[in-house]
Amino acid sequence: MHNYLRAVGFGKGYIKPLIKALINRAIEKYKIENSGDIVGKMVEIYVQLNTEMGIAIHGELLNKEEFEIEYYYPYVKVKNYTLYENITLEKSVGNYSFKGSCENGNTGISIIFYLQNDIDYINNKFPNRLTAEVGFSGLSLGGRIVLPVEENREYYEFYQKKKMNRNKTIESARKGDETAIENITIEEMNDMNKQTLRLKKEDILSIVESSFMPYGMECDRYGVVGKILNYETLINKVTKEEIYNITMNCNDVIMNIGINKSDLIGEPKINRRFIGTVWLQGNVKF
Repeated sequence: MHNYLRAVGFGKGYIKPLIKALINRAIEKYKIENSGDIVGKMVEIYVQLNTEMGIAIHGELLNKEEFEIEYYYPYVKVKNYTLYENITLEKSVGNYSFKGSCENGNTGISIIFYLQNDIDYINNKFPNRLTAEVGFSGLSLGGRIVLPVEENREYYEFYQKKKMNRNKTIESARKGDETAIENITIEEMNDMNKQTLRLKKEDILSIVESSFMPYGMECDRYGVVGKILNYETLINKVTKEEIYNITMNCNDVIMNIGINKSDLIGEPKINRRFIGTVWLQGNVKF
């Protein structure tokens, strides 16, 4: 996860002692501002790099003087939340962080994410399966901007109706309806045949408007193609590097992605598309 410090403004030239100094200052400030009632508890301390990004430090205050760091990671704040059912949370193997999983109702595919606010979960002892609002953000080490696909009103209305019907079919299939399962299978086969024929004459990015696919060995890494809804340029107040914070719609999942300006090919604009790989983070409203 430390590789993703680059995405929040610590580029190729950043020095590890600089990160260590920032973390130590944040810990010392936290110990001064907080009384002894948090001694012995897991806490998370935040180093703000700008209004939307920073570094989260996870650890335990052993006594009023000594803080034990377990791990730290860069993050991007979540802006948009959606209600999900059957959210599953599980502890990671390497440290005391957590991974979350919820299902995308439009595709029936599970979304696995790194839980940002795990302290809320640890200290309040919520069940490991619950219904709640979840928001997504992510960090990217490389991406590019591509043009949008051509759209019209008729296409949009057709897509919305198709999406509603598909959601109902997926819900029925989830409950064990064999007819619904068969209909989904047939629909996917027909779509695949149509796309195969179109690929002979068209580029893949003119066919696939949006995509959200697992990437590599890590379960919370994804290859994404998404429509840009908004964007802003932020400055890392320590290194003065520029970072894009891009809000996009990816398979009807709204997320905002942080990427170093030097790692992005092209200029982001609303309605253009972002294509790249992301480390997906999630914030659950417990």
